[in-house]
Amino acid sequence: MVGEYVFGFYVVMLFVSGIVVIGVALVASGLHPGRRVVNGLIGTAFLGYGIYLAVFFHSGEYRIFLWVFILPISLLADAVRTASPRASAARGAAPGHSPPPPSPGTGSAS
Repeated sequence: MVGEYVFGFYVVMLFVSGIVVIGVALVASGLHPGRRVVNGLIGTAFLGYGIYLAVFFHSGEYRIFLWVFILPISLLADAVRTASPRASAARGAAPGHSPPPPSPGTGSAS
């Protein structure tokens, strides 16, 4: 009986994880395109495995991957960190903005 609840919870977490990771891939425009593709593929794999377990799996043995619980949180945190204003400031000035002028007295004396 407990196994049924664990199985149902795991399938729901696969759905949620897949949707979150696909959402990060679609929305996080600050990520490198290759990372967005990898995120989309991982999310699709989670969602596909969840659909398989929910629809086609009737009995037997299934695997519980701990990445289903860890990966969406880490990918979401990475996307937020990459898209934050501090991250863009750390990478350099935004396009179209010039760097601040040098302070007086910092030039070389001749």
